Amino acid sequence: MRSDEYDKLPEEERKYIREALDKVWSRPEVMEARERTLKAHAELRQTIRRSLEKSDPKAAAILAKVEPSDSESERELPPLPPLDSEDFPKAMLLRFGRELMAFSRPDRREETQRFHEKLAGSEAVQTALAAVQAAHGEERIQAVQKLRSVYREAAFKEFQALRERRPPPAVEGGKPPAPRPPQ
Repeated sequence: MRSDEYDKLPEEERKYIREALDKVWSRPEVMEARERTLKAHAELRQTIRRSLEKSDPKAAAILAKVEPSDSESERELPPLPPLDSEDFPKAMLLRFGRELMAFSRPDRREETQRFHEKLAGSEAVQTALAAVQAAHGEERIQAVQKLRSVYREAAFKEFQALRERRPPPAVEGGKPPAPRPPQ
């Protein structure tokens, strides 16, 4: 949700919108639409590759060196079992880890996987996961929303702890480093 108009909203309203959107990400219809979108993006990438191979094989070969195969793509999310399935809660937790991996740099995949495992094993996440396992129907959707929130909160706390443990930046010539320009 980025636009000039959104950025002009008061922080309280932006926060309200972010929280409302966080809740709907766990709704089955939104998850299904996201899966369809990801499949459509994968199909588009495959079509572009095939077309490039026909029109410019040299460019296709160069691109193939740097592009991960679809089987390696962390954007490919495993299909979810039905909402009331016994496997659904663990599949959701796995999905959170895969979503985290989608934003990870290739050289940090193992570290990101360990980070997810630490989050997934935390007491707060395990308690929220148990609530999802015990719930059914609409209550299960709400429990998944809570699980997502607890998972994100655990990740935020871990990131904060990492930042606090990071040594301060080196001071060059007695001056702190210049701030990075906004991107």
